[in-house]
Amino acid sequence: MPMKELIKEAVSHFGSQAAFARAVGVTRSAVKQWLTGESFPTPENCVAIEQCTNKRVCRKRMHPHDYIKIWPELAETHNGEFTHDSTANHANRFAR
Repeated sequence: MPMKELIKEAVSHFGSQAAFARAVGVTRSAVKQWLTGESFPTPENCVAIEQCTNKRVCRKRMHPHDYIKIWPELAETHNGEFTHDSTANHANRFAR
């Protein structure tokens, strides 16, 4: 789903752009730019959006192809092994 649609979904959760902007901690102008595709939420904004929408709009949906690179803590494990291409990145994080 395009980012604009996800932002629309998040705005609808709050009922107005102004209320959504307050919840995320940005200006209404920033929200309008996200809705028009003029700009995109920062990774920090994406975390705030996920939190204030109770994960209705989550980081994985906002960045489906690169969320692991942005937020490695979201990598899923299966039998103790990482299931995504970020395995090397995680191994390096914990190497001494």
